[in-house]
Amino acid sequence: VENLTSMLLFHKPENPREFVVEQLEQLKIYGSGPELFNSSNVTAVLRILDPMNKQYITFAQYKHAALTMLGIKDINECPEGVNEDR
Repeated sequence: VENLTSMLLFHKPENPREFVVEQLEQLKIYGSGPELFNSSNVTAVLRILDPMNKQYITFAQYKHAALTMLGIKDINECPEGVNEDR
């Protein structure tokens, strides 16, 4: 349901009911929902946060990226590397 709502807000179709029906039909056919973000999108966000290509981001950047940029609400508060701030 959240994914459909996000799709509606993102695409802003002229006929929301028809749009939702089409998305549900695709879900029925393909067995997985449409994606707003895929791995290449996440990689792009990480590249923005790591312009020097250090291959890590700080914990503050992680929280900012997850909470602000990607809209993720439930994050791991103790990810691997948190003690090294990476």
